[in-house]
Amino acid sequence: MSDPPDEPRPIHVVVADDHVLSRRHVVATLSRDAGCVVVGEAADGRAAVALVRRLQPDVVVMDIHMPILDGIAATRRIRALGASRVVLISADDRVLYGPAAMAAGAAAWWSKTDPESALVAAVRAVASGADDPVAPPREPRPREGADTEEKPS
Repeated sequence: MSDPPDEPRPIHVVVADDHVLSRRHVVATLSRDAGCVVVGEAADGRAAVALVRRLQPDVVVMDIHMPILDGIAATRRIRALGASRVVLISADDRVLYGPAAMAAGAAAWWSKTDPESALVAAVRAVASGADDPVAPPREPRPREGADTEEKPS
């Protein structure tokens, strides 16, 4: 009798979103998938970077618009740390922020208006090494008053 096939290691995920309800929804969606384990949550970009440094997850699912350090600047820092891959999320149009997300090193984009199954698929694809083009190439138009640098606490 042969041994049962090895179970694949679950995908370790950190979720970062300053909106508590949105963050909880993403955590619940990923937690329903047997292949994903949410290992940490953050409410701002600086906290997300610190969690990634400490927990070294496979994937970070992160909102673009967060206090202290936005998702694009946090993605840049996370990618500089090494192996964690980033799925940026937003209710905004990916054409608007996609080029900046790609330049920062994001591997995928999920719109908060997309089905939950698309988020799980993006996390699985990114964890397996695939890249999802985040947006067609074009110059980003920063939101009026948007600041992509760290804000004093």
